[in-house]
Amino acid sequence: MFTSRRTFADGRNQGNKMKNQNDKTRKTVEAEAKKEARAKQAEAKRQATIKKAKEEAKEAQRVADETAKAEAKKQKEAEAKAKQEAKEAKENRAIEEANKQARELADEEQALLSKGADVVIATFFESSEAMGKESRTATLTMKLAWKNPEEIGQPLIQEANEKLATLGGNTLKRFKSEIRATQRLFNKKEIQDELLGEDRESRVYFGMGKKPMLNDGLIEESQVNQYLFCEIPVDPEPEQELEDLSEIIGDWIEKMREEIPCTNPNEVQIEFLRETFKNSIDTIKAEQERFKL
Repeated sequence: MFTSRRTFADGRNQGNKMKNQNDKTRKTVEAEAKKEARAKQAEAKRQATIKKAKEEAKEAQRVADETAKAEAKKQKEAEAKAKQEAKEAKENRAIEEANKQARELADEEQALLSKGADVVIATFFESSEAMGKESRTATLTMKLAWKNPEEIGQPLIQEANEKLATLGGNTLKRFKSEIRATQRLFNKKEIQDELLGEDRESRVYFGMGKKPMLNDGLIEESQVNQYLFCEIPVDPEPEQELEDLSEIIGDWIEKMREEIPCTNPNEVQIEFLRETFKNSIDTIKAEQERFKL
């Protein structure tokens, strides 16, 4: 009987121990679950904080990029405006300078014209001889001759043809070379535009009358091989002309006159000219023999 009661007590104690153990296990599990839940909550909070920080950084970067783009656009527009203003200012200065030169040229033309036709004509031949430094004056007198045909143009042509008939030898050659040099100046686009306008379909010709010009009805037969002024059509596709050696030599002489003083050249310049002329003459003679001229 005693044994049975003891056994029952032991069983009850064992049950209590198991219950206590289960309670302890349950509490441990619950504590771990709570700890894990708190950890997950903390991690979620941390991730939310990171996400928010990233979004804020992204937004800040977007704002910064837009601001930078706006500033760059503003800077580019300011630079473009400054560039346009500088261009306009440069163009205005160029226009002012062109107007100033035009006024000065008009004053110069009037001043020369006021001296009388004889002075203008004499100035032309003097400046033709000098060329180089006097090329502006030569062109000026030619324009006056075209604009004032009866007073200046015709007398100038008459005197040129008188020289053509009376001069001889090297003097005549030099005179023709000087006239050709003035022709090249007179044929420049800006001079022709000034005389006939930019939309012109013709140009003012100064020089010797040629057979093709007679055939085209531009001049009379008496004007062939005579100096003249006339207006001729601008050929949109001009025929290729052979280059005149005398014109090439004339260009070279004009350049030398600018670089070497005729009145007082030094020894080096004299030797250079002597050697150049000798070599050129030898070359021309050799070519004459080659062509059997």
